[in-house]
Amino acid sequence: MKSIKIFISILLVLIFVLPSFSQENNQISDEPFLYQVNGRVALRLFEGEYKVPTNSAEISGKYGYDLVGKYKTLVESLEIEYVLLQLRNWKYKTATTSIQDSLAIGKVKMILRGKYRNKGKYKGKSTPFYYIDNTPNIIDQEDQDKVYVMRMTDFKYQLDEGFIRKRYDTSNFHIDWGASLTLPFKMRPEVNDLNMKITPEISLGGFFGLRKRINPYKPHYIYLPVVTAGVTIIGLNKDNVIVEQNTGDAKDGLVFARTVSAGIVIALDDFQLGAVMGWDKAGGEIGKDWIYNDRPWFSFQIGFNFLQRKNEDSDQ
Repeated sequence: MKSIKIFISILLVLIFVLPSFSQENNQISDEPFLYQVNGRVALRLFEGEYKVPTNSAEISGKYGYDLVGKYKTLVESLEIEYVLLQLRNWKYKTATTSIQDSLAIGKVKMILRGKYRNKGKYKGKSTPFYYIDNTPNIIDQEDQDKVYVMRMTDFKYQLDEGFIRKRYDTSNFHIDWGASLTLPFKMRPEVNDLNMKITPEISLGGFFGLRKRINPYKPHYIYLPVVTAGVTIIGLNKDNVIVEQNTGDAKDGLVFARTVSAGIVIALDDFQLGAVMGWDKAGGEIGKDWIYNDRPWFSFQIGFNFLQRKNEDSDQ
């Protein structure tokens, strides 16, 4: 009977709380980014008129671009949409290298220092050197700040195929918060004559911390530090000891407890793992003299999205 009550209590928490998680967190889409191309994307120079571009296509080069506008035009009653991409103004280094027959080939690399158009300063690793093959219509560092036009359907195709990718800031920490639902295995050290205990306890609450992206292209993050606070459910008996099995004693029962923790979490796509230390304090008369009140516990958490956040927005 007691096991059934525990199951029903946990089920009710899941039913009534989970639907509200998406309302309470900071969006990853706030992060500054640019569009980085692979060097072989065809663009046309924007000539200042919102019309179908007729000038020759140019090859993009391996640089960063900002999406600075969109426009639509009619062609024989068919509406066509275009995007405007502005080449970033980057610091850069040039060099030459010798290959077969001592032929000197020019090369250039971006030094990733500057400001994002959409938000904040950017500082990150420089790109590798990009070889300039002397093609007459290739876009290079001399074309900085120029605006180019591309058909929207082509832009989406290049994004889908990975020829254009969002490159996010990896240099700064960002404040983050949200909701957390965990079922951690808590390791409680020895107390007096009681041996160490490892128990699973469902916890519900919120988190606050600093988030740093560790991959410019994938949603990989480190949260350091991350602090959580909320409530947890603990089974206690009349001797204020954690219930590890059903004793049938009427004085055994579930109590809510305040729980706080601090630690580090690494998020790789939807997979998360973390190491935390926390403190619980049981409520009610049965938990007043609980031997583990405000004593530290330790936990290694692993799972899928135990820090609930909104997904990144679309690539457009």
